[in-house]
Amino acid sequence: MRSVKEVLKPIQLLIKPVSAGCNLNCEYCFYRRVEHIYPKKPTERMPDAILEKLLREHMSFRLKQSVYGWQGGEPTLAGLDFFKKVVEFQKRFGAPGQVVGNSLQTNGILLDEKWCAFLAEYKFLIGLSIDGPPDLHNLHRKNFGDEGTHEQVMNSARLMRRHGVEFNALTVLTPAVEGRAKDIYRWFVSNEFNFMQFIPCCDLDPETGKPTDWFLTPEIYGQFLCDLFDEWYPKDVGRISIRLFDAMIGYAVDRKMLTWCTFGDRCDDYLLVEYNGDIYPCDFFVYPEWKLGSLTTGTLVEAAQSERRVEFARNKKVSEACQGCRFVQHCHGGCQKDRLLGKDGRSVYCSAYQRFFAHTADAFRKLGDEVLEMRRQRTMQTHTPVGRNDPCPCGSGKKFKLCCGK
Repeated sequence: MRSVKEVLKPIQLLIKPVSAGCNLNCEYCFYRRVEHIYPKKPTERMPDAILEKLLREHMSFRLKQSVYGWQGGEPTLAGLDFFKKVVEFQKRFGAPGQVVGNSLQTNGILLDEKWCAFLAEYKFLIGLSIDGPPDLHNLHRKNFGDEGTHEQVMNSARLMRRHGVEFNALTVLTPAVEGRAKDIYRWFVSNEFNFMQFIPCCDLDPETGKPTDWFLTPEIYGQFLCDLFDEWYPKDVGRISIRLFDAMIGYAVDRKMLTWCTFGDRCDDYLLVEYNGDIYPCDFFVYPEWKLGSLTTGTLVEAAQSERRVEFARNKKVSEACQGCRFVQHCHGGCQKDRLLGKDGRSVYCSAYQRFFAHTADAFRKLGDEVLEMRRQRTMQTHTPVGRNDPCPCGSGKKFKLCCGK
């Protein structure tokens, strides 16, 4: 049997301290579908006993990095005191020198001076939900009074910058972005958003089972990615970070999609913990049939080793329809949730990604070569000579002769 560290080494915890509870009424929110599974009072949050058990167990594994992603709904509804308790528990149960990382995905509405001072002090990485210029953001991201929230989110961004809080822009793409990739990108850059992530809205109507009006079609998505890349490359390489592009450069260098689970060759990188301690393999699959266990009756290790999680990971297997595709090693069939709308086990965005891969192949190959050369030069300058069969000192995990020693 594998050790605890072997079981949990690749896993990041996604934690929903208030489940789907939120202070906005975003039209395209896919978390709403769990509201009937976890009906709760608006003020209800993860009990201290569950939080303590979760952090006590996970911190005790002494992993190289203990990473926690706090999500919702809107996780800041749990309150600042809740997150102060998070840090207290991490300090109490951690060991000297243990590396801890916290990220928080938020709409930014509740952030104020006290929140930002705390986030900066404990180096939380923030994912700020903002859909670009006011007309696009306010189209779907509204409060319960049917009012747009763009100016409030921009105020939160300015506040975080003032306090030195690191944050990324998380942008949901709907059909409204058609033909607007370049001006959306330039808007972000002109407003000092240097770290971006673009997420296609792939949503089904729970009553009809058909795509919603805000479902992003493969045709629009493929064109968006190509136009976005053309605006970014080459002038903003190294200056502006786009998560998908970073992942593609990583693949060109090490043949691994290190930061992009959508294209990963496995589907067991996460455990999702609901506010009441229930555990699932992914935040897109909070369904009764995929429940792995609960912290009220079991442990993280038991959930990670469960047969149901093994089955979920097995579902990532590339379909027969994808075999022979020249880009299969880039995407490995795509995200499981996107396959629900596809055909023959393929992602509904298969054609979009094929178009993007073909459009950018030469450029990413060139960027990968440049990174490898920079790595080689740095390694040769800063390290004493190593044997040909020794691990490369650059940290790639390859033998020296197969990496910087080429």
